[in-house]
Amino acid sequence: MKMKRFVAAAIAAVSCLSFAACGSDTASKDENVIHIMSSGDSSANMERALVDEYNKTADVKAVLDLVTSADYQNKLQTVMSNPKSDSAPDIFFNWADALMIQYARADVSAPLDEYMEKDPELKDNFLPSILDAAKVDGKYYGIPVRGVQPIVLFYNKKVLSDNGIEAPTTFDEFCDACEKLKSAGLTPIALGGGDQWPTLNWYSVIYQQVMGNDDVQKMMDGGVDEWSSPKSKKALEIIRDMVEKGYFGTTYDSVKHTDGAAPALLEQGRPASS
Repeated sequence: MKMKRFVAAAIAAVSCLSFAACGSDTASKDENVIHIMSSGDSSANMERALVDEYNKTADVKAVLDLVTSADYQNKLQTVMSNPKSDSAPDIFFNWADALMIQYARADVSAPLDEYMEKDPELKDNFLPSILDAAKVDGKYYGIPVRGVQPIVLFYNKKVLSDNGIEAPTTFDEFCDACEKLKSAGLTPIALGGGDQWPTLNWYSVIYQQVMGNDDVQKMMDGGVDEWSSPKSKKALEIIRDMVEKGYFGTTYDSVKHTDGAAPALLEQGRPASS
């Protein structure tokens, strides 16, 4: 099976800033300050710059509360479980995923449609396909930030060269390379499965390539038939075979990406790709 540009396959992982729906019931919060909660990795440089620029002229100041990437999702779920507490943010960083839907339907986050009507650029400056990822039940609950995040497969040139392997350009070539690496006693892929989302990336890429964008979109929109289709089963079989053949090794669920463990393994030349 040939996968187009397999080594540089890209999926739009949409990140958003959303408004919390409820403020604190106490008087301890400063009404002249808004708190923005975000993931504190290198991508937060954009939020830092925006907050600094905003605070130059704003009467109500913005404070950026950064949480380490490894802890962010758990911290966000904790504070959003009690949105009226002092620790709950006014604006928060999130992904266009099931949690966004959960927060919207629980009235924990606020729709942004009225703001878009007042300032059309909030909507017009984004590609509809990207902006619509933050739409829940016909309303927008987030503004895209940090751009489109591609899913890229990095590989260790030295490991491949030492084992007589050229960088694969098709999925069949990729599988052949994995078999050669296994024969050399190496784990072909460093997967930070302890964070779960890196594992999802493999599902995303393979499903997109096997099923095509249109069917994947139908699945994301709640389609049932697509999930049980022959193409869906084929995609799952490919993933199952990769696991059973040992392409990810045996400890991938205990290795994390956010603490740098999986990239470190790649740099050390223990697995060949990540």
